[in-house]
Amino acid sequence: FTASTGSTGWTGPSNIKDIGSDQLTIQYKNITPNTLYDCKGGRISANSNEWVVERYFVRLSSNIAGEFALACDAGRVDANGLVTSTFSGNGEIMVPAVDQFKVLLGTQTGVNELTYLPPKTYLELTDKPSITTVKIGIIVRSNTPLIVDGDKDTFTILGKPQTLKANSTGKKYYRRSYESTVLLRNARIMALTGVSVSK
Repeated sequence: FTASTGSTGWTGPSNIKDIGSDQLTIQYKNITPNTLYDCKGGRISANSNEWVVERYFVRLSSNIAGEFALACDAGRVDANGLVTSTFSGNGEIMVPAVDQFKVLLGTQTGVNELTYLPPKTYLELTDKPSITTVKIGIIVRSNTPLIVDGDKDTFTILGKPQTLKANSTGKKYYRRSYESTVLLRNARIMALTGVSVSK
């Protein structure tokens, strides 16, 4: 997980005034008996010992000048930490016409204690609690401009107001914000730590 700003972070482009996009990096193993595929379509062998690393980020679209898109790049790391498949850089576009991409990390220190933190705040913690959920928010834009006057230019993502830049790629487009929360597998383990067995 990487923050959008800060000495330990990465600055991502966006069409939002004074707020950069975040990027989300995840790693996992295919421990299933089935073949899987990463976000670029790369084959992940069943029961592989390699770590799959995927990075989701906002970049300029190669299709339309001045337009951003949510892309994903993928690589591999072996059990010894050696890179076996490098990142190609640009990645594959997952969602076109994205003006903003934000992430919040849900941390759980107890059964009934869940706090959502920006990635930058989490990275600065000395004692980092387990991440059990990830909240993702995006602002997406229509492919064709509106015939009538421009759509609204202020949106709310993950509880924060977001305003389009004055020079963003055309305000006469239909835009909407979307949010989703992903529960991670280790959330189930965390939930069990607070369960006591009565005799």
